[in-house]
Amino acid sequence: VRPCGIAVASSAVTARVQSSMAEGVRWRRPERPELVYVGLCGVVLLAVTRFVVERNWGGDYWEHAAAAVELAQHPLAPSNPYTGTPGDSVLLDTWHLLVGFLSRTGLGVQGAFVVAAVVQLIAVLAALRSFARHFVRWTWAGPCFLVGTLVFWGWQPSRWSGFLDFNGLGFVIPYPSTGATALMLWGA
Repeated sequence: VRPCGIAVASSAVTARVQSSMAEGVRWRRPERPELVYVGLCGVVLLAVTRFVVERNWGGDYWEHAAAAVELAQHPLAPSNPYTGTPGDSVLLDTWHLLVGFLSRTGLGVQGAFVVAAVVQLIAVLAALRSFARHFVRWTWAGPCFLVGTLVFWGWQPSRWSGFLDFNGLGFVIPYPSTGATALMLWGA
């Protein structure tokens, strides 16, 4: 036996649902998952671009910046960016050379990192869609992969390169590991 108020409330809700269904008004999922993916990518692109334009980087950003500056100034015989002495460094690689050359266009090293971050983010978003389309034939795989990539790292994941969570994406997007992730997803 239901109390009188609950029975009246539930019958009113049922009546509203039945009348809206009779009028042809009902919720339908979007028919174009590609548009949903593009919309999600737009939101991610705007949020991350806003973050990187503000240049709130920390951690080992300055090590990467030092390598890019050294390679921009001395591309044929760079010094170790940590010590300034002749010798090798793990950061003296092709990616830092490209960012260094980009910084010589008048953008400066921080501007070059902003451009590299946006280009790498677009590459990762396109590669993630390609990866999802290749391995899963379900049309909604792309949007689901993107949402999963951004939120399934947990509540407060570490801001390490290669962790593409929404909380840390702006911090790690300009680093070479993000470009390597995009290439890995494209190659799969």
